Amino acid sequence: MKLLILSDTHGNSDMVTHMLGIADGMDLVVHLGDDYRDALPLMDANIATIRVPGTWGREYQDPMIENRRFEDFLGWRFFLTHTPTVDPHDMPDDMNPAMVIQNQWCDVVCHGHTHAPKLMMDGGVLILNPGHLTAKFDRGHAASYAMAKVSDTDCEFTIHDLQTAKVIQQMRLRK
Repeated sequence: MKLLILSDTHGNSDMVTHMLGIADGMDLVVHLGDDYRDALPLMDANIATIRVPGTWGREYQDPMIENRRFEDFLGWRFFLTHTPTVDPHDMPDDMNPAMVIQNQWCDVVCHGHTHAPKLMMDGGVLILNPGHLTAKFDRGHAASYAMAKVSDTDCEFTIHDLQTAKVIQQMRLRK
C-alpha cells in the first residue's frame, strides 16, 4: 500500500495541484490539516483521501469531524492529528497525542502544524511530520511531503523536498 502524506497547505492551490501528479499511483492520500478544504481537489480527482482538520479551520470546532483519529493500514496502526501536542483549540474529547505515544496505542503518529519535516522514534512509536506545502520556504524549511510504503511486515517512510523530489529523510519499521 502506498500513502502520500501532506500537511499545512494553507490554501496554496498551486502546490495542491502539483501534488495531483504525485498522488497518481498512490493508494491513499492523507492530509493532516491547515487547511481541511485544500484536500478537495484531490477528492474531486477521485483520489482516495482521508483528512483531519487544522487548528485554525472552522472544521476543528465541528463535533461531527474528528480532529484526531486512528487508522489501520495492513495491520499497522496510525494516529492522525494536525498537532503533535494538545492545543488550546482542542475539543473536550480530543485525545492527547503525548498519551497515545506514551501508551504506544499506535505504531505511527502522523502530524503537521510545525512545518518542520521529521522522522524519529519515540518510545517505540515512529513520529512523522511531512513538513509543509505553504510556500517554497516557510518557518526555516523548504516545502516537503512524505510517502509511506506499507506491507504486512514493514513500513518504509520517506520525506521528499518538493522542488527536487530528493529524499531528505527516511526510516523503516519492521514487525
